[in-house]
Amino acid sequence: MKVIAAYDDTDAEGKTVHHPIGEELFITGNDQMIYYPRPEHAMIQYDGKYMHHAIAIPEGEGRYILNRLTGEITTVTGPKMYLPDPRTEVVVKRKLTAKECRLFYPGNNEVLAYNDALTERTTEKNTRKGQTNSTDVINNAYATSNQADTLAIFEANANISRGVSYTKPRTITLDTKYDGVVAINVWTGYAINVTSKTGKREVVVGPTTRLLDYDETLEYMELSTGRPKNTDHLLETAYLRVENNKISDLINVQTQDFVDVQIKVSYCLDFLEDYKDKWFSVENYVKYMCDRQRSLLKREAKKHTIEDFYSNATDIVRKVALALPETDSEAETAEPACGRQGRFFPENGMLVHDVEVLSIGVEANVARILEAHQTEMIQKTLELSDATRKMEVVTQLAAYEKQENELKHQNDLYALELKTTLETEKMKAANELAAKKRTEEEAVKQAEADMQKILDTIQSAKLARNKAEDDAKIATEKELAAIEKTRQDAYAATVADIMKSISPDLIAALTSKSNADMLATVSESMSPYAIANGESVSDTVNRLMRGTSLEGILDGIAAYKTED
Repeated sequence: MKVIAAYDDTDAEGKTVHHPIGEELFITGNDQMIYYPRPEHAMIQYDGKYMHHAIAIPEGEGRYILNRLTGEITTVTGPKMYLPDPRTEVVVKRKLTAKECRLFYPGNNEVLAYNDALTERTTEKNTRKGQTNSTDVINNAYATSNQADTLAIFEANANISRGVSYTKPRTITLDTKYDGVVAINVWTGYAINVTSKTGKREVVVGPTTRLLDYDETLEYMELSTGRPKNTDHLLETAYLRVENNKISDLINVQTQDFVDVQIKVSYCLDFLEDYKDKWFSVENYVKYMCDRQRSLLKREAKKHTIEDFYSNATDIVRKVALALPETDSEAETAEPACGRQGRFFPENGMLVHDVEVLSIGVEANVARILEAHQTEMIQKTLELSDATRKMEVVTQLAAYEKQENELKHQNDLYALELKTTLETEKMKAANELAAKKRTEEEAVKQAEADMQKILDTIQSAKLARNKAEDDAKIATEKELAAIEKTRQDAYAATVADIMKSISPDLIAALTSKSNADMLATVSESMSPYAIANGESVSDTVNRLMRGTSLEGILDGIAAYKTED
């Protein structure tokens, strides 16, 4: 909004705010959820549109935002819904040069074509033609030396109007491939050197994605190509291979006997993490490393004859290229400068940790001589090897026969020794067994003698005990007999006294009493019989007891009761 008439308003805190003529206002949902048009406001139109929508910035992407008052360009990264302030902020699109396109995106012709078409003249031409629906024009400012002319394009058609109909929400498709911040994808095993116009630099190691600020670019290198490595055809690249970097080279050396030798090698090198700040210190590290290795190999080749060098080329090249110790003692005491085995270049932190000798080439005439010499040497070596093997076979057979006889003799001696030892052990065991048996027999006899003594003692004790028991028994029987005699005498005397004290009347009374008891029992038993015969009990008893000792007993009892 542009203020066309001065007025006073109250802010959210209740303070009075004065808005002069010509002031521009940007009203968002954060400040005022619902906008009511005022006569003091005129809507500023951008390309026929009044409403400004937020920019969707996905994660891993960004936008360049230009402050048109200060000229400062900042980078806003996602994920974010960013609403630029049209009064002070303009979304800027960065145009890459053709060289930057080749360095940042090697082999990508689409990026090169897009940036070639992204020019100020083309943009203004499209704007004058009314092609304002293009995403390359709306809500973007372009690289230009005159910012005022660029902003005039956006305000050329500004007018005052009010919308009276509802605008449906727009459905958008995010295609931010060329609209956002320049993004560099650093692959695994690669690194880039990001530099800015303020002098700052940062080495970024992949895998990662690096968003470049507006003033940032990538430092590039020019690497030697071909074999042997030279500067005739340089490869421009901004990506440094820091892991498992393979470089091949062709080296021409001369031996001690002035024979030219051509060596084809393949180096494997890494850039150490501890020296990351020095990785880009050497612009053409390929030529630097190959020249250094070539110089060392040429000097080493002068120490060897062609025969020696041709036979041991691989070992010689590896020792020189990897800075290996000459002897085993040096290998035990030497410590690598960087902690890893190989030739280290402290200038840029480069370590050659392996080398492969692909081929060895010499002059044709020298090659024929070497081949003939090698053929002759091989033939003689084979003959010597054959003779040596025959001698070795005979020697080994004699040695084996000797060893066999020695083993047989040793086995016989060992068997005899074992037999002697066995007989000795048997004799010793028999003697020990006999001695043990005699000891046991003596022990048995001694035990029997001791037992006999014990038995005699036990028998004597037993006899004495039996005699003592018999004596005690006899004494007891005598005492019992005396006691029995005394008792019988006393009993006899008592019976005699009793018999003397019994009178005839007592005997008669006892007899009557006994008969009465017996008669009562008999009467009780005979009463049913008497009743059955119609007799008295006394008559029945007298009749039945006639001729027995109970005959007339009832009469006696009656007399006895009468007397009582």
